[in-house]
Amino acid sequence: MFNFQYEILFTEDGRPFVEPVAQTTKELSFIEHKFMCLEITRTFISQTILSHQAKGTLPSEELDRLIRMEEDLIRVSNVLAKTIKDQFDLLNIADRLINKTYDVSVNTEEERDALNYEGFIFDDRIFKRVEGLKVKVLTTGDIFELKDGVDNKHWTKI
Repeated sequence: MFNFQYEILFTEDGRPFVEPVAQTTKELSFIEHKFMCLEITRTFISQTILSHQAKGTLPSEELDRLIRMEEDLIRVSNVLAKTIKDQFDLLNIADRLINKTYDVSVNTEEERDALNYEGFIFDDRIFKRVEGLKVKVLTTGDIFELKDGVDNKHWTKI
């Protein structure tokens, strides 16, 4: 779980801008977060283009600038997307994320039963015991899911 903290400051001419606070430096270094920011920006620009194309409310030269900006953002996002995919492939987690086979893996059923109710970290992500949590037990290859509750008696082999 990551926490983005920022301040809204003003330039000398009064234009507001976002300034991350020092505690956010680590989070800003993650490529996934850079990708997310680019994709959000691309989405806003794409929607702006569509809106102005439909309404005809923007001069054509301004619309062309937005379209070129969108194309540039797509190119940069594609580079980051490939890097993220390559990282997932290297970590052998892309298949698990795509197929949603399981959320967490543990060595034994005892480790599965010992998963903390308040939260635990697996693959740099925080998980809680919630209905639908899927855990693969590596020694047996079995996958269990929490159904109708979060206590150990609710682990169901799938």
